[in-house]
Amino acid sequence: MKLASQAQMDRRLRVFIIGVSLAILACTLVSVSEFHVAPHTSRPRIGFLISGGRDEAGWNQGHFQGAMAAATEYGVDLIVREHLTPRPESCRSVIEAMAAQGVRFFILAGHFATPEITAMLEKYPKMVFCIADAGCEKPNIVAYSLRFYEARYLAGILAGQRTQTGYIGYIAPFPSPEINAGINAFALGAQSVNPEARVHVVWTGNWNAPDKEREAVASLWQTQADILTYQQDGHSAADAAEQAGIDYIGYQEAFPQHRHYLTAIKTDWRGVYSELFRRYFLGELTGGDTFWPGLLHWTLSLSSFGDWVTPEQQDAVEAAELDVLHGRPVFSGELLDRDGQRHCSEGEAIRAAYIRKEMNWLLKGVETVGKG
Repeated sequence: MKLASQAQMDRRLRVFIIGVSLAILACTLVSVSEFHVAPHTSRPRIGFLISGGRDEAGWNQGHFQGAMAAATEYGVDLIVREHLTPRPESCRSVIEAMAAQGVRFFILAGHFATPEITAMLEKYPKMVFCIADAGCEKPNIVAYSLRFYEARYLAGILAGQRTQTGYIGYIAPFPSPEINAGINAFALGAQSVNPEARVHVVWTGNWNAPDKEREAVASLWQTQADILTYQQDGHSAADAAEQAGIDYIGYQEAFPQHRHYLTAIKTDWRGVYSELFRRYFLGELTGGDTFWPGLLHWTLSLSSFGDWVTPEQQDAVEAAELDVLHGRPVFSGELLDRDGQRHCSEGEAIRAAYIRKEMNWLLKGVETVGKG
């Protein structure tokens, strides 16, 4: 038997390598075209969508930094898309593009077109969507948020102690169960230490409306509000309050360098996303789930107090925090709305599901004033 020459062997080896390479390429193209998945990557990919920019201080920056820290912890690639509008076509095109890159787990850390996402589930039945809206309960969608109202209750106790006029301002985008719960809890806290306290609400109509937020601060000043807080994506209201000389309680960001800063609602978004990632990789995130931690889970708290908050005022807030941590519901006892309708009686407490999805009223002592 004659042995093949070296040249023949080299030629056969080249033909074999080329054939294998073409086969791999063909399989890759079939996987992308038929199954809409990208070639295998060594690290899992998670899609992260925000309505603002990753560098916008407040809500957007807090979410981005928390998600990035959790992604580093778990060794995954975070595929980020910023400045998304709530228009259905905007979300759809971004999600489809990410799906083609192999993303199967999406986080929407803002206020998006939930009905459109629901419709997409038929096309991508094995994907998991997490949406930052505790009131959203849809198949294959995991609703997540925090019990912000618990921290709002503590902030209201501080505001109720410090107000001299009895009028406290609250700037918010528009009514919703989550926002109403925050306002009501804030009012309950204020009235628990100052029964005559009144909360004046100004609606801005948008999560991020710097001009309207500044106008809202001016409106509240006209109603003699000497303390205010807000629930907006940015911190325009905090800056305007500082300039106007009004004490304020921040949201998602602390300003200890400001003269009129009292405290802020503080969130551990890294802890939130770390837990969501953990549950996803364990296969524990399923459609219809709600992830809604609060003070007890150490993902939510008040930040350090400003220099002008007295030890006695701090003690009152911390005592109330211990009560909540030990199981005292914020929404309990007799609760009347602005029309005098009773929503809770002595010895009762409002259910969590109702707070998330159905609190469409405002407490007695809360008034809508001015404009933003």
